Amino acid sequence: MLNKKLVIIVIIAIMLISIFTFISLFNFIQPTGRFVQPTISNDEIINKIKIFPEVSEYSTMPATVNFISLDELNSLAKKYPVIYGNVSKAVYEVRFSSGNSGLLVLYDSDSNKILKQFEIVGVSIV
Repeated sequence: MLNKKLVIIVIIAIMLISIFTFISLFNFIQPTGRFVQPTISNDEIINKIKIFPEVSEYSTMPATVNFISLDELNSLAKKYPVIYGNVSKAVYEVRFSSGNSGLLVLYDSDSNKILKQFEIVGVSIV
């Protein structure tokens, strides 16, 4: 009788652990099946990008960081295909700007690569 109770308790414990694991995993995935924004701070992203030589000229300018999910990227690619087209994964958009000039960078944190960059000259992209 004691062995039956122990087996039942172990089975219930395994079921609870399985359910908790599933719920935890589900919280990291959007309903579309695409992963949500990683937990990298904006300062970390800016510091990683400032290392690239092509950014050095702009590194003293104020920077803003925006994580763009794949769904958002697909929408932006329809409006601005030159900038956001042909990017197939979620990226960080980093803008180094002062006044109407600066640099727009699309950065892939997984591979630590700048995918695209554009000089901003008197243009406002919303």
